[in-house]
Order: sequence, then structure tokens, then C-alpha cells
Amino acid sequence: MTMPIPTLSATGIQKLDELSNNAAKAGTLPPFVFGVTSASQELYFTAQGQLDYHDASSPPITPDSIFWICSQTKLIASVRTFHLPRSKSIFRSAGRPLTNRITTHTHLLQIAALQVIERGALSLTTPISLHIPAFAHAVVLQYPFKVASPAHAPLKPDSAVQVQHLLNHSSGLFYSLTIPDPPYAMQAGYTSAHDEKDPLGGFLKTITGNFPGIPLKFEPGSNWTYGWNSDILGFLVEAITGLKFDKYCQDNIFKPLNLRASFHLTPPLSADLVRLTFREPDGKIVPWADQTAILEHNPDKVFAHLGGVGLYTSLRDYLTLLRHILQVKEEKEGLPITDSRTAIITKRTAESLFEPTLTPAGSRSLDRFNMVKSGLQFSTGLALTGEDAPGGRRKGSGWCAYPITTSLNPPLHFNALPHVYSTRNPFEFMNADCRLWFVGGGWAGTSYFLDPTTGIAVVFGTQLVPPGEPEVTKLQEDLERAVYANLDFGLESKGEEEVPVAKL
Repeated sequence: MTMPIPTLSATGIQKLDELSNNAAKAGTLPPFVFGVTSASQELYFTAQGQLDYHDASSPPITPDSIFWICSQTKLIASVRTFHLPRSKSIFRSAGRPLTNRITTHTHLLQIAALQVIERGALSLTTPISLHIPAFAHAVVLQYPFKVASPAHAPLKPDSAVQVQHLLNHSSGLFYSLTIPDPPYAMQAGYTSAHDEKDPLGGFLKTITGNFPGIPLKFEPGSNWTYGWNSDILGFLVEAITGLKFDKYCQDNIFKPLNLRASFHLTPPLSADLVRLTFREPDGKIVPWADQTAILEHNPDKVFAHLGGVGLYTSLRDYLTLLRHILQVKEEKEGLPITDSRTAIITKRTAESLFEPTLTPAGSRSLDRFNMVKSGLQFSTGLALTGEDAPGGRRKGSGWCAYPITTSLNPPLHFNALPHVYSTRNPFEFMNADCRLWFVGGGWAGTSYFLDPTTGIAVVFGTQLVPPGEPEVTKLQEDLERAVYANLDFGLESKGEEEVPVAKL
């Protein structure tokens, strides 16, 4: 069967070069990278600026420069949850090896979930409390939440946080009940010192706070909210495999795909790290000087490998992972898996990344979180767009749900979000001229998306706080439009067959 393969036209490459070069020459943005791939190959990649925006003598940024990717870690954590080694000797349950019993379910499966289900290590409906007992005593908070001490009640007898709820953020785990001060501040679960002797216990103590059990915002599976789900997934992998999360990732994802990535900012990674910057309210970019508390970066003090925020890697390597997902999902005739000797996930689990799983209430909450009314969804690993973006990604594209920021007319800075979320209806502040553009990704300025309809994936990266910076968002929007305006689709040929090319 012949399959279309997207490529970028020469005009498109020229346009992307023009946009990138002009943005860099303006000097109003810190260093950045931008890349595009199809399932078959990298189509475009550019790197602009120096590693240190405030030091002209620092080395130039390259496609292999290292970024703190923050929430883009979540896709990695989801991958890890189910791609476990074939040897069942590492699977543990209450200190005993698990049996090889196969549990069958009809639910959607996350990356490589079928492998775990076949071995009996996990299923989508496995209660987390079987491996992290504290979840047996979780409590559900009662509305209203924005009071000093919200009322709470035990989980219903037939209710439990399950693996599937962590994957699509329907567990009820949440980051904060109120807008932080400043609004871009990281939560204590990420900024607190790690407990060297008991990383999981220390983390659970922090997110539990003064409640009698791990607090949930609603009964598991009934709704959607952004929270600690991916971090718990990482701890779950550790509990099952007996391996530290970083070690597991190195052996099962990073090394097979030849990715340079780690939860520890080692000296070699630090030497290639793009330096974090901060945009003052007056627009001036200044060096990072602990304007707000952030994740522990000292590798000697990192004992909790947090699946929601803790990874360092290059955006080119992240693009390699996205290309691998597209390769496995599309399974094009004659298209080899170029980034690994064998696929790290199955075709079925790659497809499940683009299949909706939320209840109607969950979809409405995801819409509200992103200030849109487009029927957003969440799969077992990705947020999914509910409609085509004008001149951009297609309906059903997957991306990281945070921070979905806006390209508005007039622009809305992330610092203005307290006003938005304090209103009874966050859509009230918008007018007919508002334009929304999905650029969600990492807290420090990275982003990505996969468009399975078009067959491409895109990454963008800078290191600028606060997130949702309008000038960065505008550049991402312009680059995305330029890509889609200049995609050509050729067809693989068979023998002497003609190869038609169509403009998107």
C-alpha cells in the first residue's frame, strides 16, 4: 500500500529560516530551537542564540543543547508506565514476584500497556493502592474548595484511583486549590527538598498537607484536573520494577532510542544547558535569580525522579521520540523504525495516544482550564485538540495540557490569569477578536505536538519564565502556520509508478 509522506517545500524552509533569523536578530527573545519531523525523517531544525542570553561569549546553542523540559516529562512518564522489560523477575507485588496471569480489559491502552497486561503486572484498572498503600486512605474534597479548610470525605466503597486515572488526569489529584502567588510559582511538591531515605514518603507527605489522606478534587474517573498524576506514575514504576525511575528510563527508553536524557543534571548535561531567564513586567529579560522557587537542580540532592517535571534533554532528542511514536503508529510500508532496532511500543498502544478517554464533565473541565470551548479531550497520555487550528494542527492532535497559553488580541500575559480564573466564567473576559493558539508544554518555555492526521510532530524550546510569554507564543504560532502552509505530500512509489505530489 502506498502512503503519503509529508515534506517541507524549499519555500517553506526559506520562510522558517526567515522567521527564526528575524526573531533572533531582534534580540527580544532568549535562545530558542524549533524542529519538525515526519514519521520518516527530520524535516527542519534550527537553533538560535547562545546558551547564556546574557553572555555573548558563551557557546552558541545547537540542536543538541539541553533543556529543562518540565511538563514535557509527563509523556515520558506515561511511556515508562507500561513499557516494562520482558523478564518478569523485576515485577514485584508486596515483595513477591507477580504471576504470569493475563488480565483482559476493553479499555484504551497507554504506550506498551498490552505488554504489562499480558504479564499480569498491571492493568488499566489496577488500584494504585496495591502498590502505593497510602492511596487506600485518600479523601475527596467537598465544594467549595477555595476556603481555608475544605470539607472532605472518604472515597466511596466502590471507588479507587486506578492506573487509567493517572494516565488521563482523571484521578482527582490536583496541584493547587487556589492561584499561587506569583501565579507562575511551582507547587511545593516540586520545590521542596527531597527525602533521601524515603523519596516517595516525603513527596506524599508534601502533597497531602494537613488532610488525613491524599486529597482528591473529585471521585476518581468522574472529571479532569491537572495534578500530580505523572509523578505518581513514576513512583509506581519504581514500586513494580524495583528500579529507580531514572535507571528504568535509561534502560528501556533513552538507550534504545539513543536519547541523551536524565533526571540528574550531571556536569556534562549542565555544560550544554540553555540558561534559564526571566521576563520582568516591563518586558526586560534578566538572568534567573531565584525569582520563585523551582525544582532542585543539584544532582547530589535529587532523590525523587519526578515524572511530571524533572527531565533534562535536548529538543532534537525529544523530536526523535515523537518521530518514533509516529513511525510505530503509521507503520508505513517500507518505512523502517529508524530510531531503534525494535519499536519500544506497539502499533495499538501508539494509536491509543490519540483516542479520547474523558467523560463529558472531564472534557468540559479541560476546555475551561484552557479557556476554549472546543471539546478538548485527553487520551492515556496526551491532551487532544477538539477542532482544527486555522492554518495549523488538525483536530485530534496531541500535546501537553499545560500551560495552554493564549495568543490574544490584545495579548494576555500569564500574570493576568488570576483575573481569568477568579471570574465565574473564564470566557467572559474574551471578546470576538481573541485568538487562541495551543502551545502547551513545559513550564520553562518548551512545547511540542503530534498531528497524526498530517503525519508530523513539532518541538519548540526556550528557557523563559513566566510561562505563556506573548512574544514567544506569537513566534510559535507564526512558525506553525509557516509549516502547514508549505507542506507537500509525495507518495511512496512502487516500481515505475508515478509519484503525485499534492499541496496541503
